[in-house]
Amino acid sequence: MLPARSALAESPTFPGAEQPGAGLGETSLWRRRVLAPFRSMGRLISNLFAVLALVGMLAVVAAIPLVQILVLGYFLEASGRVARTGKFRHGLPGLPLARRFGLATLCIALLLLPATILGSLHDDALLIAPNATRTEVLGIVSGLVGLATLGHLCLALLLGAEWHRFVRPIANLREAYRRLRERRFFRSVWENATSFVRQLHLPKLAWLGLKGFVLTLVWLVIPSAMLAAGGNRPIVSLLGGLAMMIVVLYVPFAQAHFAAEQRWRAIVDLRTVRYRFARAPMAFLLALVLTLLMTIPLYLMKVEMLPRDILWLPTLIFVVTILPLHLITSWAYSRGIRRERPVTWMLRWPCRLLMLPVATMYAYVVFLSQYTSWRGAMGLFEHHAFLVPAPF
Repeated sequence: MLPARSALAESPTFPGAEQPGAGLGETSLWRRRVLAPFRSMGRLISNLFAVLALVGMLAVVAAIPLVQILVLGYFLEASGRVARTGKFRHGLPGLPLARRFGLATLCIALLLLPATILGSLHDDALLIAPNATRTEVLGIVSGLVGLATLGHLCLALLLGAEWHRFVRPIANLREAYRRLRERRFFRSVWENATSFVRQLHLPKLAWLGLKGFVLTLVWLVIPSAMLAAGGNRPIVSLLGGLAMMIVVLYVPFAQAHFAAEQRWRAIVDLRTVRYRFARAPMAFLLALVLTLLMTIPLYLMKVEMLPRDILWLPTLIFVVTILPLHLITSWAYSRGIRRERPVTWMLRWPCRLLMLPVATMYAYVVFLSQYTSWRGAMGLFEHHAFLVPAPF
């Protein structure tokens, strides 16, 4: 027979009585509430750093001839994600990888500072007192610090290039010794390298960028050629300007449609573009106005050819300007997908009419760019708003 339950066990809990773990739960809740703003601020700073690192990577790649096609592929991949989902937060793929790359680059730059400063001091000492004992000692110290820094950086990169690898040299030596003893050091290096390369999706971005470049150029090559050939033939220039005006009304949204579908025929599917416009004319108008007006000032950076070693500076401005425009255009396209019925013609036709002067002004600026660009008439084929985001 089971023992009878005590009266205390069956009695209700009295007000004010302490429950097991109640104080711990209140303390944990208080900590979460206090630390929540700091955690949110930390996530915000981390995301901003990742965006800056991503923009820097794109700017450097865009400054390299031929390789810059990867940047156009990234733009189209980002545009396709926004066009399919309608969410701007999906428009920056690869942020974790960019954050890791940016942290590694920052750590490398900071760790190279002591060796760089010592090397500069040694160079100055050689000019002032080349035969002094202190100069020789400074040279030895500078060399030792440089070798130690180089070895530490190489080991940190071989072990995975996480940020903590750059600040723990002793732990890196122990980890490298452990992996060597277990005969998996070189295998882990190969796995880390191949994993990093796979996460870049270089073949996919290159193929997408090449397709987008060729298909978009098919739209733009005839109007651009007519503008280039119309130097002494005003009629040809006028027809080229009209053709350019009509083309730029469709190209941004045809590109967004191609990025969303990733089919060859999507970029010439004007029926779908008009179908989407009828359901979101205001969004299409906003996207077109921003795209054309924001890219016009960038033609001023093509006036003079810059030295090769600082080409990434104007390219940085191009990337910062053009990437958001691609995302806004894709967002406008996605709004046309989500709505089932077209809006009234009383709203569609004013939006169409407002697009015409903006497209006309853009075509006129493109025509004038052949007289201001350092490349002359060949600059007419460099449509940075729709092709490679670079000033050359």
